[in-house]
Amino acid sequence: MPLMNEPQQKMVTPPVPPRGQMLYENHCMSCHESVVHIRSKHRTQSLTELRGRVSHWANYLHLRWGKEEVEEVVTYLNNHYYKFESR
Repeated sequence: MPLMNEPQQKMVTPPVPPRGQMLYENHCMSCHESVVHIRSKHRTQSLTELRGRVSHWANYLHLRWGKEEVEEVVTYLNNHYYKFESR
């Protein structure tokens, strides 16, 4: 039983990164770093193209990602690097 004058300690839970970020960091960063997203040559030009690239590489790597996982990675990359308008 705590004493009356003891300060109460609060549990601090670290923030959980978005699932798209975790998928990207666990499956994509082993081959390339974030610099690939900011290079001027070969830069992805649209949200549709970004979605196609994520889907292509997920299939190529046999990740068995569904539409949900692809969309979460696309959302993470778009929010973090590309800033395309959602449609």
